[in-house]
Amino acid sequence: MRAIRTPTAPGSSEELQTGNKGARPRASFSDHPAELFSPRHRQAGETREVARNVLFAGIDWASAEHAAAVHDDAGRALASFMVAHSEEGLDKLVGRLRAFGEPGELTVAIERPDGRLVDRLLEAGHPLVAVSPNAIKAWREGEVVSGAKSDPGDAAVIAEYLRLRFHLLKPLRPFSDHTRALRAAVRARGDLVAQRTAAHNQLEATLDAFWPGAKEVFSDVTCKIALAFLQRYPTPASAERLGDKQMAAFCKKHGYTGRRSPAELVERLRRAPVGIAAGAETAARKVAVLGYVAVIASLNAAIKDLDKEVATRLGEHPDGEIFTSLPRSGSISAAQMLAEWGDCRQAYAGPEAVAALAGMSPVTKKSGKHKAVHFRWACNKRFRTAVHIFADNGQDSRPGLDPGHLPLLDRWRALRPRQAQGRRRLDDEQRRHFPGGIGVATRGAAMNAVASSHVDAHATCCYADDPILRPHCEHRAVVAYGPMALCRSCDARRSTMGKGIAGRSLVHGRDWSALETLEAAVAQLRAAEEQLAGAVVAAAGVRNCGNAHAPSCGQPS
Repeated sequence: MRAIRTPTAPGSSEELQTGNKGARPRASFSDHPAELFSPRHRQAGETREVARNVLFAGIDWASAEHAAAVHDDAGRALASFMVAHSEEGLDKLVGRLRAFGEPGELTVAIERPDGRLVDRLLEAGHPLVAVSPNAIKAWREGEVVSGAKSDPGDAAVIAEYLRLRFHLLKPLRPFSDHTRALRAAVRARGDLVAQRTAAHNQLEATLDAFWPGAKEVFSDVTCKIALAFLQRYPTPASAERLGDKQMAAFCKKHGYTGRRSPAELVERLRRAPVGIAAGAETAARKVAVLGYVAVIASLNAAIKDLDKEVATRLGEHPDGEIFTSLPRSGSISAAQMLAEWGDCRQAYAGPEAVAALAGMSPVTKKSGKHKAVHFRWACNKRFRTAVHIFADNGQDSRPGLDPGHLPLLDRWRALRPRQAQGRRRLDDEQRRHFPGGIGVATRGAAMNAVASSHVDAHATCCYADDPILRPHCEHRAVVAYGPMALCRSCDARRSTMGKGIAGRSLVHGRDWSALETLEAAVAQLRAAEEQLAGAVVAAAGVRNCGNAHAPSCGQPS
């Protein structure tokens, strides 16, 4: 690692040797070196007290042995040592750090936010900063030109990174005991669900290889009755004589509550391709199927126990009532969001910080004329999954949406997937600006505006590429192929433009919207009904008037 030399003060006894490039003062890493450790430093509107002679420690953690380095505020290395990952080693680490002064005056940086090492440092009273491993890797590659790497060197890089960026880094704020308990149960359940999914895929692959009909009998191979069926009939030969009566007895024994009759279940089994009924492979596949069935059954039992534990921990948490009050959140979804969000309000500057933590906000890259918006990959993956699950559970319970329109929306999604994606993106914007929800007509009009942003509202036909062969057309465009808009005449005589692309119908330069058209039709129907009702009332009034004057005029009523 390159050494950082502190420039000597003017007039000091230590003079620089001319001609020696290694002894010349280099530029500071900070753009504002004089302000880095000033008595008062302002960052993002917050005033932080930064005392002089502050010490910084970097720890490169490992499973067996940790490397530690301590630097002062000038960047001088004060200590570098190794400790074992044991009770004696952690006591030695805390003791060596305490030798430099009060724990509150020595900030420690480490590349992970949890673990027993982090707990011991927090219990000792040291301010702890969790740094990104990717940031340390990029910092080390910029510092160590040769590419050399060692654990003590990495600890020194972490300490120097902490020293120079101390004004931008925030100390770790531990969660409460309730949150840590809930997080432990939720994450354990998530890991077991992932393992069950993997075992499910492996079981289906095994059945596809030698007995496809076994996975077609029931809707889910991991359900209790499907596992019981595979345990009773693990090979095609064992189910060769399975009939309607045997299937009915089996369903009754295991409490089958599905809507399929035993005859239909047997028909599903027989409709699939015939499996391998004999041979050494069948015997081996039978052992494999029974093994996967046992694994999935044990995982189901463990997940069920963790579901009860999660519900218990969520009920004991002080913020559990807040998250369970969210529409259609459920106990598992609410527990997942609360466990990953945490209960430390001071850890987040605002809603934007929470959205970035969950990966909900995009990343903008802008340089010169180039500007692009990308998906946010750096986030809490578990938190993002929890938010996605919650959003998916509540997508049909939006306030302001008439439940009678849900079948129409489902059909519309299947027919026009691109517009459905635009509607979902628009819903995200609406939730920010219209918390109370908006009606279907407003949603359709707003979505139409988003979809028509790609085509000019007063666009004319742009079929002409050559003014001689194809003179410029001035007619109004009625159909669009990507960015190209054509009129009816040019669309009828086009040759290769838009071949293979589904054209988008335009009405006055805008995409046709099914919802908007239906809303207009409903409005016209209501207006016609009002006119008809008015005509009926007027006719009834004229008739009553005629009946009233009938005796005086002598005409029959």
